[in-house]
Amino acid sequence: MENQLTIFALDDDALYLKVLEQKLKALKNYELSLFTESVPFLGYLYQCPKIVILDYHLIDEVSSWNGEAILKHIKNYNSDIKVILLSSLTDETVAIELIEKGAFEFIQKNEKAFDKLITIIQKIQQEQIKYSINT
Repeated sequence: MENQLTIFALDDDALYLKVLEQKLKALKNYELSLFTESVPFLGYLYQCPKIVILDYHLIDEVSSWNGEAILKHIKNYNSDIKVILLSSLTDETVAIELIEKGAFEFIQKNEKAFDKLITIIQKIQQEQIKYSINT
């Protein structure tokens, strides 16, 4: 489908991913892939999602990578992928550093997180529509 937005989400909490999946149903024209482990996630990165929703703290038995390492790998692979960190991390200094290292946005997990996330994704969708109209 033209202008369909491909979104990957990586979080070690499968229940949180299911809630995320339900909340994102408010969006239109997107395809969502959910991952609880970094190794399978990295294996599908060749599909070049437009957006990656990424947790900072990942508990993964196979890989010791955290969100910062995954962000670096994504940006080295394809700098056009927009990475939105969605994390319980409260350290603003780390959040700012992640933005400086290429994260598109940092959202703290709280009661307003999903609303903020949907708003950001809708803005990205609008940019994509404008770009495809102008090319």
